[in-house]
Amino acid sequence: MTQSLRACAVLSIGCCVAVGAQTPPGKAAPHVTCEIAKGDGVEFRKGEPVRVSNLRLIPLNVSFTGGDIPRVGQVRSASEAATATSSVSIEVTMVGAGKGNSIPIKTALLGSGQTTTEHHLSVIVQIPIDDKDRDAQEMGYIEFLASTVDKESPPLDPMILALYKNTNSKVTLARAFDRTFLENRAGSFDVTCTYTSKVPGSWNGEVRAAPLRIDVVFAGHFFDQPQFKQKPGAR
Repeated sequence: MTQSLRACAVLSIGCCVAVGAQTPPGKAAPHVTCEIAKGDGVEFRKGEPVRVSNLRLIPLNVSFTGGDIPRVGQVRSASEAATATSSVSIEVTMVGAGKGNSIPIKTALLGSGQTTTEHHLSVIVQIPIDDKDRDAQEMGYIEFLASTVDKESPPLDPMILALYKNTNSKVTLARAFDRTFLENRAGSFDVTCTYTSKVPGSWNGEVRAAPLRIDVVFAGHFFDQPQFKQKPGAR
């Protein structure tokens, strides 16, 4: 099974707690912006929310200006972020759902960069469908393959054939897709990035970027893609 989904996935910077840290005089809050980056399955529309295919990762750029921003360390969970001196949280809510209705997401940090005036992060985001729906699709695909194995010509290797005939083996085969399964929820969403700093000698506090609205459009189910039309014995 995949790891537990997180409603607020956090990219953490630093590793030490700055207890009681105070903002030095003259230190200004950074300005934070979030925007969708160019990528496969991304469609930009003038005056309208960006469209992203539900079968693609959502590429996000998070930028900071006007502050002394530490360099990014690694991606961490929300619970670990409480011990970080500086962090960025990414929250996703469905449009119309109201406040406090965060949707579980997954994030991964692709990279970061810095100029004399800006620090930026490249992040990918997923808004996964419910685990039960994913599990049902995976098992359905294995059942489909199992229904075709007796019709293979030439016949499949007996060991491979046995895998598709055994109930326990079919469950194991289905779970093998957990790590690669990618299907986002379809709908309109607001993405909000929040920067929090406890860094000694720097600006301390929390600053939030304006919500970014995106439309995740349905382009099919994961196993509808051409690469899954191949038969079990095909190479």
